[in-house]
Amino acid sequence: RFDVTVKGVVFSASVPVTLNFESHRLVPEAVGVALSSFPSRQRLTRSIRVRSSLGRSGIRWTASSNQPWLNVTSSGETGDLLILNASPAGVAPNTSHIALVTLTSTEPTIPRSETVRVALWVSNTDPGDLMSAPLPRDMPYRVITNPVEPLAYSLSERTRIPVLNVYTGAVVN
Repeated sequence: RFDVTVKGVVFSASVPVTLNFESHRLVPEAVGVALSSFPSRQRLTRSIRVRSSLGRSGIRWTASSNQPWLNVTSSGETGDLLILNASPAGVAPNTSHIALVTLTSTEPTIPRSETVRVALWVSNTDPGDLMSAPLPRDMPYRVITNPVEPLAYSLSERTRIPVLNVYTGAVVN
C-alpha cells in the first residue's frame, strides 16, 4: 500500500509487488578463451577463476571438456582456478577447433550448468607481420575481432561484411 499527501489530500493505492530473486550461478571470469600454437610462440594454457553469482565461497564445482585435445581442472570450489590446457598434437593445422567446457555444481541452489567456449588454432607457420598503410576510400572503416576465434569482421560503406582469418589473411566468408 502506498500513501501520498498532495496539498493536504491523501491518495492511497494498493499494488501487487513482485520480488525478482536472482538465481545462484557459477560465474567463470571468461566465457570464451582463445588458444594457439605457432613455431615461434604458443599460448596453450589459460586459467580462469570460477566464482559464485551471490559471492559465496566453498561452493563445489566440476568441469569437463567435450574435446580430447583440451584438458581441464576436474573440480574445485568457488574462488579456485579452472585451468585449461590444450594439446596441439594430432590436431589438424590451419583450422579452428572448438571445445566446450561445462561447469556444474551439486549445490541445490545452483539450477544450471555454465559453458566456457575454447578455440584452438595450430599452424606450422608463423602469422605474417602486421603492416600499416593508408586505407583507400572504399576500404573498411571498422574492424571488429572475435575474442575466441581468429576472425576479424570488416565494415565499409558496402553492404557486405567480409570475415577474415587474422592468422592467414584469407577471406573466410
